[in-house]
Amino acid sequence: MALILAEAAGANPKAVRQAIKNGFAGSPILEIHGKRILEKNFKAGGKCSTQLKDMNNIIETAKTFNISLPLSEKIKKFHKKLLDEGKFSLDHSALYLLIKKMKKIFKRLFKEKINFTKSIINKILKDKKNPAL
Repeated sequence: MALILAEAAGANPKAVRQAIKNGFAGSPILEIHGKRILEKNFKAGGKCSTQLKDMNNIIETAKTFNISLPLSEKIKKFHKKLLDEGKFSLDHSALYLLIKKMKKIFKRLFKEKINFTKSIINKILKDKKNPAL
């Protein structure tokens, strides 16, 4: 999700994709899906529902060999979340949408926590100035 990181850092995601696509970080996935993500084109090529099926098969096969695949488990949960939201027919690059949504939620929660903490600190400081409180 280099493109989300680029956006969050204030960089131009198109320029970042262009810069890394011909180096070691470049890949057909970055070339094809990176372009689709930048164009906000999530029309199904490989559906989220198919990706979830594949992730289930990968994880079940790994279990038969007593192998733990924690990143695969996490990706499976992300695809399941997309399906739970009714996005089963979108391309699996729609994980971008889910991660962007999660980023906004975490940002809002973090801001609320900071505001709450500031109000507590202000109350404590006010109480120290007025010992009668």
